[in-house]
Amino acid sequence: MAVVAEHHVEQAALDWLAELGYTIRTGADIGPDGPTPERASSRDVILSGRLCAAVDRLNPALSPEVRSTALHRVGQAAHPDLV
Repeated sequence: MAVVAEHHVEQAALDWLAELGYTIRTGADIGPDGPTPERASSRDVILSGRLCAAVDRLNPALSPEVRSTALHRVGQAAHPDLV
């Protein structure tokens, strides 16, 4: 059985997403010290600006309150210990 390094899997996924038309950005680009930061901390998993824009774009009929509640729920873990 061949051993597949994590970076090979990641690169394959990035190549596939690029073929689908997605723009690929590295962590160094969007990190807090990058040229175009999209997160306040490297510990931030969710790109809030992108998520908010997508929720707004995909759900224009929802009230701002409902969208806000949905965004809040995405950021909350259902269980404190994800393991």
